[in-house]
Amino acid sequence: MTKKRELVELNQNIHGDLKVVPGAAISQASKQHIIGVKVNELGQALSAFPVFLMRSKQPDSDSPLWALSAITSFEQNVNLFVVDGQWDSVYVPSAMRTFPMFLTVAGQGKEGYSVGIDPESSVFSKESGDALFDEDGNATDYLSSVTAQLDADIKNEVFTYRFTKQLDELGLIREGNVVLRFADNNEHTLKGLHTINEEKFNELSDETILALRENGFLVSIYAMLFSVFQVNSLAKRHNLKDGTIKIVDVKVEPHSQQVAH
Repeated sequence: MTKKRELVELNQNIHGDLKVVPGAAISQASKQHIIGVKVNELGQALSAFPVFLMRSKQPDSDSPLWALSAITSFEQNVNLFVVDGQWDSVYVPSAMRTFPMFLTVAGQGKEGYSVGIDPESSVFSKESGDALFDEDGNATDYLSSVTAQLDADIKNEVFTYRFTKQLDELGLIREGNVVLRFADNNEHTLKGLHTINEEKFNELSDETILALRENGFLVSIYAMLFSVFQVNSLAKRHNLKDGTIKIVDVKVEPHSQQVAH
């Protein structure tokens, strides 16, 4: 059973000598076949990954909570963008750039969010790596960069929620199965993925399209539509991996019905 991450607020007095071990983010990503992205990342993410919507139920609610998910492999616990211990893509998702630090609710007597870490994690060391604080107790350039990205992620998370909520309300989300056919004639279907319902999108009124553009959502919809074609590039990466049965055909089969909202 995987140990649940226990985050504590980063504190210079307690964690002043901690360093992030080299390659920590890549090592973590190497086991992830799905990496969460935010709507502001779509333009760059689509250059490398197919991006789908995935959902989970909100507590005590029948409404789905949607997440944008970059697919890095057709197999669980495999990331085809980690090659020989190196990240093999020009774009590095925000979740990797900020790992192993996370946003956490600020402690008692404070408002907003703070930087949270799991100090017991093996990604931290006192011997070597990227220091969080310098000898004077000030944040290093590395920590300042991560903190700035986490601060930006607060706004980006809100924008992502608004974007996916709008898609849901307009009925623009539908289930899509990724169907893989292998050289041995076996087929495998990836379920639980969702795409933009292009037919419904094309039926939107001019007024709705204008509102989507003014909200900054229109370009993101197009980005998601284009990113789906990256399943072909992902199949090519799969076929370059030694010891795998080659994929000879890959297609996305949209479900006939849009997702209820």
